[in-house]
Amino acid sequence: MNYIELSGKSYPIQFGYGALMEYEALTGRSALSILEGENVRVTDILSLIACGLTNGADAAGTPEHYTAKAVGLLLDGTPNSPLVFQRAMELLRAAFAVEDGPKKKAVPPHANREMRRKAV
Repeated sequence: MNYIELSGKSYPIQFGYGALMEYEALTGRSALSILEGENVRVTDILSLIACGLTNGADAAGTPEHYTAKAVGLLLDGTPNSPLVFQRAMELLRAAFAVEDGPKKKAVPPHANREMRRKAV
């Protein structure tokens, strides 16, 4: 579980599929478009953080519903609030990062036949 600090209090935040679905239902925009930087507005970021906070509260077992306005008010009382934006975007990227595993060598199709012949 990840946490962000808003107005001197620590809040659980989770950008799972539930948060992304809620954001998209709320705004009609793709949540991942924020990562691509496509016409991102403050309202988009606040809405996404609100959805992450709601999802985080549910995951932590303390259900709470957050709105973009509520997040804005919390940010108003948060020193260095742009760092919260940055942290939220880092958490979003991390939640949907695709790790490259070890690369496997491509095996030509005929290799399987040759291996079967050797086994017999």
